[in-house]
Amino acid sequence: MSIRRLKSSGDTIVEVLLAIAVLGAVLSAAYVSANRSQKNIRQAQERGEALQFVQAQLELIKDMATNDQQSGALFSEIQPFCIIDSSYTIVIPPTPGCSFGTDGRYGITVQRTVSGTGHLFTVTAVWDNVIGSGQDNITSSYRIQQ
Repeated sequence: MSIRRLKSSGDTIVEVLLAIAVLGAVLSAAYVSANRSQKNIRQAQERGEALQFVQAQLELIKDMATNDQQSGALFSEIQPFCIIDSSYTIVIPPTPGCSFGTDGRYGITVQRTVSGTGHLFTVTAVWDNVIGSGQDNITSSYRIQQ
């Protein structure tokens, strides 16, 4: 009587579980990387939108400074303000008029300071960042000599 040994050529349960664990780790890393990349892209988009609103305010300031009928209001305002583009109306935040964007997420303020023979206009946009860890902001300035 001879004893035959069975040959085992399949995978063991430990090998299968190990393969699943490695695959899970790779997929998790890919998800984290894609999610971070998506947030960075959205953050860059928000910064670009905010920059457009800041530049628009600076253009309105330039236009108002060259228009004799509008420049008096521009150069007399001391507290923070913003300009409504269609009518050159100066409003004081936190009115809804100083919130820009489709959902009003960008708060825009203009601060005028007198420096020597000119005026320095500093435009700031503030918004809640996409990461949810606070607020982002962008600031730009324009000097008008008189």
